[in-house]
Amino acid sequence: MLPLTGITTTLISATLGHGTNDVGKLCTSNKINKWSKHKPVKGTTFKGANGDCGLSITSSNSIAGILNIISTGTTWSYDKPTGGATYPYRLGDFRNYNHTAESPITVDVPEIAYISAGSTQVSMFYTEDDYSINISDIDSIKNTYMGAYMVSTNGTTSARMITATSPILSGVTYVDIPISDISAGNYYIYPLLSDTVNTSTLSIPGGIIYYPLDSVTKSNITIKSTSSNIMIIINCSWLNDDHNTNEIIYTIEITNSGGSSTTLTNCYTFVKFFEHDIADNLVMGETQTSRGNITVPANSTYTINGSATAYYSDSPSGYNVWFTSLSPANEVFEYVFDSNI
Repeated sequence: MLPLTGITTTLISATLGHGTNDVGKLCTSNKINKWSKHKPVKGTTFKGANGDCGLSITSSNSIAGILNIISTGTTWSYDKPTGGATYPYRLGDFRNYNHTAESPITVDVPEIAYISAGSTQVSMFYTEDDYSINISDIDSIKNTYMGAYMVSTNGTTSARMITATSPILSGVTYVDIPISDISAGNYYIYPLLSDTVNTSTLSIPGGIIYYPLDSVTKSNITIKSTSSNIMIIINCSWLNDDHNTNEIIYTIEITNSGGSSTTLTNCYTFVKFFEHDIADNLVMGETQTSRGNITVPANSTYTINGSATAYYSDSPSGYNVWFTSLSPANEVFEYVFDSNI
């Protein structure tokens, strides 16, 4: 962290690793940590001219608009000074600059929830310190409400939007989404912030401004009934732990812990690029295999052994192996571990 006094271009350049002593270039460097409370901003205080600590936070006044923003994992951008008399470059803005500051925001969305629980909780956790931006420092969002939009993965069924009843500034950083009235299945959850309280999931009023959380995108959640007695475990890897062999092998174990047999209908296995969701259309290089209907006797395990040709160069981020069934609804996936990473 830079000191309060003795700020020089040489010290700033060394801290940023920028390699220049030009004040303008240092104040607009792409190596400045936007999460530092103290840094060059438009305005005369650390809060900047917009009151958001030099951050530019996008927003939308429609559900469709905010869902599109969240789906991209939009980041809060850094609004740097532009120089001149209006927004001059000031070396002094680097006093107490924290080059190792981290985002204060972490969001937790459960992967599984049960209808009988009545609701599922989406939580935001944030840290605070004197030299990093705190949520309470950001004027445009500090009085907003933690919220979440949930919808079936088909994009239309059981859509609902709800917020907490107290603003995040009061310390309420979670929201409970009612699920007692929906069907078991797979859903997307979009964590967000709202400038207005909304406690009715059946209606989404107009005139609301929604904000995305920095780098937070939609999450998958599987809603199950308590009567579900099926557990699915996927083990997968590159053949010989070497992706150069261009073959992925996998084992899928479907365990029925109930006292009677269960039939899973319309079952499939997929090997898909890591970046692709199960709802995305199959593309060249991905595989789909129909497994038909699978009956698992009581207190038994049914095992699927499979393999697929896969080329690492087609998907440097890796692959996922998926198992799906129509009824009871299941969508389970596992990342193909790569020992070379």
